[in-house]
Amino acid sequence: MSDLFSGFAGSSLIALPWIAFLAGLGGSIHCVGMCGGLVSATSKTSMEICTYQVGRLLGYSFLGLFGGTLGHLFSQFFNSEITNLLPAIALGGVFILWGYKTFKGDSKQVKSNFFSKARSTIWNKIIPTTPGNSKSFGVGLFSILLPCGFLYSLIIVVTSFHDPIKALIATFFFWVGTLPALT
Repeated sequence: MSDLFSGFAGSSLIALPWIAFLAGLGGSIHCVGMCGGLVSATSKTSMEICTYQVGRLLGYSFLGLFGGTLGHLFSQFFNSEITNLLPAIALGGVFILWGYKTFKGDSKQVKSNFFSKARSTIWNKIIPTTPGNSKSFGVGLFSILLPCGFLYSLIIVVTSFHDPIKALIATFFFWVGTLPALT
């Protein structure tokens, strides 16, 4: 598994955007199912859809930079073979947990009261209640706080890049891949 993550991390800057774009495009049906209603509820005009997408781009960019920086810091301070495996172990653990919960028939998300309250507080204080471009932008920006295994799996993968710029590039092209379905 380390070789797969090392392969992603070592991808050329020509291959990386294509890999990320195809991942976004291939998984965009998931995005429609999870966030399509959110887009429809908050964006009535084409301008509001555009501002929603720009907000989502900024949110994804933040997560990509965060993941890449976190991976970079881990590689600088703990430069060992195990740190290269941590993203793979985390992603594998998430998949095993989801599989186990699905097998048991428990499809509910694992919830933390702290994160649920924090998300609710941020959402209620920052997102305007009046419709318009600012609401669409805010909902797009803070949609990264919604529990999305697809997006969070991408962030775990870009953490293995150990490079914030590569992570940012990957999240940008992932976002581009999801645009056709969510627009």
